[in-house]
Amino acid sequence: AMQKGWINLNGTWYYLRNNGEMSTGWEKVGNKWYYLSNSGAMQKGWINLNGTWYYLRNNGEMSIGWEKVGNKWYYLYNSGKMAKNIIVDGWKINFAGIGMKIK
Repeated sequence: AMQKGWINLNGTWYYLRNNGEMSTGWEKVGNKWYYLSNSGAMQKGWINLNGTWYYLRNNGEMSIGWEKVGNKWYYLYNSGKMAKNIIVDGWKINFAGIGMKIK
């Protein structure tokens, strides 16, 4: 039987589409987005695509909304794009994407 879905090879996750093809780039699984490198490896943490930052949680899910990374808060639009140079929910988000509560 042809393998489909998530597979783990030596601790790295890969996603096989219904036709058995290995996914690369953005892949929507259920209602979550994941990003797979050119080699097919599921990515985690910060990634920069064409100058836009995205954050992928430890389980690979693309983050949206507020996300605490280390001890800093970031805001990610529904597209996954990191917000910068804007005020969201009473927080000033600087050019590096770091949110500071406005007193």
